Amino acid sequence: MNYSLVKENTYNDSMKLMKLQNDLGSIEGVTNCGVAMGTPENIKQFRKAGLISDESSDLEKISPNDLWITVEYSTTDALSVIEEKIENHFNRKISEDKSEDDVEFTPKTIASAVRRLPSANLAFISVPGRYAVIEAIEAINKGLSVFMFSDNVSLEEEIKMKTLAEKRKVLVMGPDCGTAIIAGAPLGFSNVVRRGKISIIAASGTGLQEICCTIHKMGGGVAQAIGTGGRDLSSEVGGKTFSRALEALSQEDDTEVIILASKHADGDVIERIVRRAAKTKKKIVTCFIGSEKPVEDIENGVFSASGFEHAAAVSVALSKSESLPEPPTKHTLQIEMRHTIDAEVGRFSKQQKYVRAFFTGGSFSDQALQIFPDYLESISVYPHQDGFLKLVDPDASQGNCIVDLGDDYFTHGRLHPIIDPSQRMDRLKREMNDFSIRVILLDVMLGYGAHPDPAGLLAPIILEGKKKFEEKGQYLSVIVNICGTEKDVQNLDEQKEKISRTGAIVLDSSRKAALLACLIGSA
Repeated sequence: MNYSLVKENTYNDSMKLMKLQNDLGSIEGVTNCGVAMGTPENIKQFRKAGLISDESSDLEKISPNDLWITVEYSTTDALSVIEEKIENHFNRKISEDKSEDDVEFTPKTIASAVRRLPSANLAFISVPGRYAVIEAIEAINKGLSVFMFSDNVSLEEEIKMKTLAEKRKVLVMGPDCGTAIIAGAPLGFSNVVRRGKISIIAASGTGLQEICCTIHKMGGGVAQAIGTGGRDLSSEVGGKTFSRALEALSQEDDTEVIILASKHADGDVIERIVRRAAKTKKKIVTCFIGSEKPVEDIENGVFSASGFEHAAAVSVALSKSESLPEPPTKHTLQIEMRHTIDAEVGRFSKQQKYVRAFFTGGSFSDQALQIFPDYLESISVYPHQDGFLKLVDPDASQGNCIVDLGDDYFTHGRLHPIIDPSQRMDRLKREMNDFSIRVILLDVMLGYGAHPDPAGLLAPIILEGKKKFEEKGQYLSVIVNICGTEKDVQNLDEQKEKISRTGAIVLDSSRKAALLACLIGSA
């Protein structure tokens, strides 16, 4: 059964659409749903997801200015809940004990928001990329720092925004910035972690989340977590947000340790940023995934980390004046996981050769790219990177491969897979018909903005896949890295339990997960 609603000339920003789709997707009896503006790209994605057909009558009347909601459901009881959720989303009612002045005000522009709240110093922007820069420039000119969740913003526009922000002495986090925690307030995708003495600046969204979560698990706390957008340490942008964030954190008494983390960073920009960081008189931990050499200057308080987990461990030790942990080597990790490896190998058929990794986080994808070549051959990657094979069709795997499903190709016109796992679920169902696979590697992100029960959706697919392989006399190894804390709404322990019951291997370290996949895949 299908419910469909077109609201003409109705715009909602992407965060509101994400929330509505999450709410609808969590209703018992709902099997699939889509909430998006009626653009040609979104119609294409709805069709691809099986939500509409070419014969749908809605196709004739919908325009890019219209909001389209379509929901597949399997029980009659679900329909009334669907309609109630949608009505509550669009019709904000004034309760009997409140006047109109007490109701939350939704401004139409940055200017009206500033007039309503003159003490504000931060604007959260999540409109489509073609409008995001216009809104950001207005916010910067009003003296506001910007958190830009929006993607599909050109490099030239990013440089323009950040150059203006330098002059106005404000911060631009983004574009395509997924995560931040500012003065304890979560922005975008973030996790519930305790406050503390460690601040992070990262051009790496899921990497930033894993660092925050690991600090929390190790008994440390986070003062500030500042996302910069993935291109900030490119040669073109030159680390403008990193520099501005360092300037701000150097004057903050609550921050004792600063972690600098990134993927895809330019070597010269890294060197310049680290020199600037060393002058802050804070303890500095560097974690640059893919850099040619560790960035360290111990005499000036700069310590290098080998990955996200190690960066968290070093920072916690520095904040507590404890001995620094040694970086985990591949050999020590192999010894640590030997029992798990032995339990998996020897169960595969001769035709099972390949390791397939499907990430929702680009940071985890990049970290895997540093590990896979030491163990596996002929690795295809999307988005493409030098030194690896090109995945000709991003929607079809070949051999060993690593796919970042959070890339713009997959998110253009649709929700990010952290929010809406349906795209990855569909991909996994297809993959599990390929009996040449030996290992599937996945990540699961918890916290604000994430799906309310990602493990609950993933577990049945893992079970079904393992059963298919068993019926063929084969065995499928599934490894899942879960990033979150026990305080997240999804609850880390409950999510781990749901995945563990499928027979999958569950870890809370992206580096260990990638290494384990390679060790099992190459044994």
